[in-house]
Amino acid sequence: AQGNAPGSQEGRAEEGEAMKFKVPNKCRVAAITYKVVLTPLNDHNLWGQSLHGQRLIKVESETSLEEQRRTFLHEVIHVVNNVFEVGLKESQVERLGNGLDQVIQDLEVDDAAEEGQGQEGRRPEHP
Repeated sequence: AQGNAPGSQEGRAEEGEAMKFKVPNKCRVAAITYKVVLTPLNDHNLWGQSLHGQRLIKVESETSLEEQRRTFLHEVIHVVNNVFEVGLKESQVERLGNGLDQVIQDLEVDDAAEEGQGQEGRRPEHP
């Protein structure tokens, strides 16, 4: 990825790319909205940060879209852990993030397969 200014849309998944999930510009957990920015973190050991006092999630922009998605999910779990006082350990946050990432990947594959079919085999949409 290229060096993006904080809040830049560069590096985010574009419409029509294989990966549909995009790192959003903001994320709401309970009544708290966190701003989400893609930015170079300049730390080889750090791919993301949740700054609860600033209501800010930072995701390393100098990595793949797939890794940005994984990092975003990991940081959102930290936010949920903080807001709801769950008490998760880092290893638990890591495992939950990996599990959610797999669910999202599988949903994207299923959606792509359904797009190749007609309306047959699809669940009806509810208003």
